[in-house]
Amino acid sequence: MKAKAVRLHGANDLRLDEFELPEIKEDEILVKVVSDSVCMSTYKCAILGVNHKRVHEDVADHPAIMGHEMAGDIVKVGAKHQDKFKPGMKFTLQPALNYKGTMWSPGYSYEFFGGDTTYCIIPAEVMELGCLLEYKGKAYYEASLAEPMSCSIGAFNAAYHTHMGVYKHEMGIKKDGKLAILAGAGPMGLGALTYALHRDIRPKMVVVADVNQERLDRAAHLFPVEEAAADGIELHFVNTGKMEDPAAGLKEITGG
Repeated sequence: MKAKAVRLHGANDLRLDEFELPEIKEDEILVKVVSDSVCMSTYKCAILGVNHKRVHEDVADHPAIMGHEMAGDIVKVGAKHQDKFKPGMKFTLQPALNYKGTMWSPGYSYEFFGGDTTYCIIPAEVMELGCLLEYKGKAYYEASLAEPMSCSIGAFNAAYHTHMGVYKHEMGIKKDGKLAILAGAGPMGLGALTYALHRDIRPKMVVVADVNQERLDRAAHLFPVEEAAADGIELHFVNTGKMEDPAAGLKEITGG
């Protein structure tokens, strides 16, 4: 069948191509993509081409479909996976495959697998790793935003604190601590903010810093400081672009 996709042919060489998808094998699945959110690493991939660690060397001859934050509908299922997946099911996926130590990932490494397309083929390794997931929600865009949200959550859980003479790290953010989200009024920052405000371990102060007042105003509208205060969190939206010394200005908010 024919597909139309944004494909990478080389560094700074993206093209909207129409091409023929091969017939799926018994261990593959054909899907229709409904939603794919744009990641900053997709931009990085586009400008680097084969210099990106996930892009295959022969991308000029076998262009890679861009996009990895996708959701959509399953169209056809190979014989090997028909016990678990059915045509008509909605899907999303975990794109960081790490298959057998490789860096392969949709949106960088595959000729027929990526999110910026009408249709694509999900290869065998995705199902082998359990990375194809049935989606039962209502809005496809929410599923395609799950991967960037997981990055924000991962950052919180990867943070740690140390104590002098104690060699066990205290993982995660501090309960009732003070948290700054820098450049925080964009999409990823807002994801981090909603997680900070609503998770189990919460700070007592959150400062969202950005240099774009329009973004900050929108963030303040979406997350009213009064609602945060009702939950015991002191929330600030700060334009550091207007500060002569941003570091000193932020420290002043926290009392040093």
